[in-house]
Amino acid sequence: MIDVLFVILPETLLLDLAGPAEAFRIANQRLRQRGRAAAFRLRFVGPQAQCATSIGAALAAVEPLPAALDGPSWVVLLGQPSGAESALVAPLPRPWTRT
Repeated sequence: MIDVLFVILPETLLLDLAGPAEAFRIANQRLRQRGRAAAFRLRFVGPQAQCATSIGAALAAVEPLPAALDGPSWVVLLGQPSGAESALVAPLPRPWTRT
């Protein structure tokens, strides 16, 4: 199974989270309908357990950023409104950036 980690930062654009997450959910649903196992495990991670999005809606139960990625993992960096790019200066855990 592939872990898909959506990195939730302050001011995250909610549509940039909901659209891709829904696509992965539907992909898993289609696989299960064909008798296959789900391929993706969606995880919502960030530096804070609760975070306000660009529209003010708060996202809760955000997992802490894992120190390392175990197994196949895709990291999704979500959009920020203009002027909120400063939230991206916090570095991701070093093992994440290994090539």
